[in-house]
Amino acid sequence: MILRPDGFTGALMAIEGISDARAVLHGPGGCKHYHYLLSKNAFSRAEPLDDFNMPYFYGQSRLPCTFLDENDYISGAFEKIRDALTVVKGLNDTLIVVVDSPGAALIGDDHRRAIDGLGLSDRAFPLDGAFISLPVSTGFDRTLKSILQWLSPKKGDPIPLGVNILGVSLLEKDWKVAMREIGKTIDLLGLSIVSSPGAGSSVEDLRGSVNASLNVVVRPEYGLELAKHYESEYGIPYVISPSGAPIGFDSTEDWIMSISNSIHVDPHAALKRLRDYKRAAFERMQACKFKLGRLKASSISVCGDASMAYPLVKWLYDCMSLMPVSVCVDKGGHVDSIKGLNRFLSSIDADDSLCEEPQGCDLLFADGNTVKVMTLSGVCKRGIDIGLPSLDHSNMLQKPVIGAKGAMYLLDEILR
Repeated sequence: MILRPDGFTGALMAIEGISDARAVLHGPGGCKHYHYLLSKNAFSRAEPLDDFNMPYFYGQSRLPCTFLDENDYISGAFEKIRDALTVVKGLNDTLIVVVDSPGAALIGDDHRRAIDGLGLSDRAFPLDGAFISLPVSTGFDRTLKSILQWLSPKKGDPIPLGVNILGVSLLEKDWKVAMREIGKTIDLLGLSIVSSPGAGSSVEDLRGSVNASLNVVVRPEYGLELAKHYESEYGIPYVISPSGAPIGFDSTEDWIMSISNSIHVDPHAALKRLRDYKRAAFERMQACKFKLGRLKASSISVCGDASMAYPLVKWLYDCMSLMPVSVCVDKGGHVDSIKGLNRFLSSIDADDSLCEEPQGCDLLFADGNTVKVMTLSGVCKRGIDIGLPSLDHSNMLQKPVIGAKGAMYLLDEILR
């Protein structure tokens, strides 16, 4: 019943998450439309590309596509990709990345020849591999690594208190607000964000990212390979919280302390803000004791990355006595988070809750599409959206999952 994005989607979203980059899709139209909606909804940009006669765009401002047909798979489609790049060349993109659909990758069109022939070799390159059989997180991570390798920036003067934020993607729920939440914590630690690859930073930010002093990996599934590349090529260490992503008050505190210990800064201001939120949540929960009593021992299912599922399941059990009956970890999960999750589930006699699809439950925590399918089918009574893909949610209120504000969002949804 559950369809999760794969590495192909992750690759496209990594490129689209760079503010002045554009993915050019070499493939059939069926591969374009869903990803166009995903990119447009997650990272809307003011672009006057509403001309339905503009080739390869046809009224859709993102993800120009070559619209391959059956003849192209027999005879090749070099002319189409060259013509598409001719159109894209006239736009103001700093970086253009050609991405093959899984089928188009079998044709073997020479994208480099098309790029060189159009004089685009200084701002365009083809992405090797379609990533179709890989997890969405792996496609995202490896694509950003490929982009950094292609840019090959030279290391300059180090920024003593500068950090890069890795592992935040356009698939993060309310990712812009999540980045502001992260930025607030980083600021209170006396640090500054140099770049956030794949989460709104520009190509110039990526070039400058090699001068950071530390890489903070929020979700290791989406940023560990990139972090290791920074470390091996530029000598920049990285930090991953042992509690997983900063979801819930407890893991957010551990995340803050991990950063503080890694770069030797005072955590008190950041911890005070977090504890102020925690105190406000406790006071509100005290006023809702009747609701909390009814919720106690309710069954929950959680679907998502291991670095998200681990802190979320543990926090909900410790904070509200919500019992996990199924925990579905996406492929490519962070090994340490999986180990931590296994240890915790074993400690509460819930070893058998690990499974591939969510079971019937009172509350389901998953991406918006899974929530919709499982609640409409009656498998789960209620669902809480904790991430994309989710094409029918347009939130006016700020509803991230990460950090102190994310904890308040989750508690608010549970109590409602």
